[in-house]
Amino acid sequence: MIKRSFCAALMALGLIGCGDSGPKLVPVTGTVTLDNQPMAAEVMFTPDPSNVAITAGGDTSGAAGNYKAMHAQRSGLAPGKYTVTVTQKTAEQAAATSSRLSDDPGMLATLEATRRGATTKAPKAVEKKAPPSQTFEIEIGPSGGTFDFDVKSDPNA
Repeated sequence: MIKRSFCAALMALGLIGCGDSGPKLVPVTGTVTLDNQPMAAEVMFTPDPSNVAITAGGDTSGAAGNYKAMHAQRSGLAPGKYTVTVTQKTAEQAAATSSRLSDDPGMLATLEATRRGATTKAPKAVEKKAPPSQTFEIEIGPSGGTFDFDVKSDPNA
């Protein structure tokens, strides 16, 4: 009897803390583009130190440029100010995303064709340039929002 009570108490303690814990998150979505054309990118949200809740997060967009910000495996971010860094994914990184696109046969076919073409061509002896990257400042309100980012291939233009 004591053994059962002890086991029941341990199980009850194990349930404490389950579920969504942490600050209240609001939805943050959008599209990233390169010179107004959709692009696959890494989107990273760095919270301002003055925010009430510090929830760094991000997502990887697909070829259509859509993202949905996540924090600690939860959808959304806490309201506040953020610096957003958007960096174009390399062809290899974009091809690796294909496993996430299993519900879009057309996109998978395009990625496969790109991958096949890349493996049959000899590598060029040119210096690799860093992929385009740009930072943006945003403020997420109490209900979240949609934030679109257009990276410029020539930031001086």
